[in-house]
Amino acid sequence: MSDATPASVDTPTVQIVEDESKIAELYRMHLPDSYDVRVEATGKAALERLDDAVDVLLVDRRMPGLSGDEFVRTVRERGHDCAIAMVSAIDPDLDVVSTAFDAYLVKPLSGERLRRMVEELTTIREHDDAVRDQYALLQQLATLKRSGSRRDLRTNEAYTELLDDLRRRRAAASTRVEPLVGSTFESVLEDLPNEQPSS
Repeated sequence: MSDATPASVDTPTVQIVEDESKIAELYRMHLPDSYDVRVEATGKAALERLDDAVDVLLVDRRMPGLSGDEFVRTVRERGHDCAIAMVSAIDPDLDVVSTAFDAYLVKPLSGERLRRMVEELTTIREHDDAVRDQYALLQQLATLKRSGSRRDLRTNEAYTELLDDLRRRRAAASTRVEPLVGSTFESVLEDLPNEQPSS
């Protein structure tokens, strides 16, 4: 698969890790020319190519060989601070809590949703760790809320621990995430008793 032409230092780089070539090319087509887009078909190849120029990773969760979860863990262990969006045809469950992604996208993925998420992740990456951590927690919690789980997540220990972590980080932070991005997190914020959902 050929990649886009080399980008200038100001052009955000998006690396797509997807074993289905048609889907990978569709993602590439959805992203505007303002991004430098790389495509890798396996987690192993993506790890070999991953460098500090990459701003955003779009990672298929179910890949042969190195799974998306294993890939993300390896990326974080190696100290890469790129933003990561996990992409899967499978609705997430509480198992996603242990994976250090910044966003979770469910296939099929519209071009508009893909572009918006990449733009958000690029924006968030420009901020400090306090903002980035808030965003990742909000996305994880919102992902779980959207998953259609039959149980009440507010009584689930893993979910409430994430909420407590988010509450502490928001109390200590000077900047809130919501004004910086297009995503809305009302369904999560309503589970924080001392906060009102964003208007």
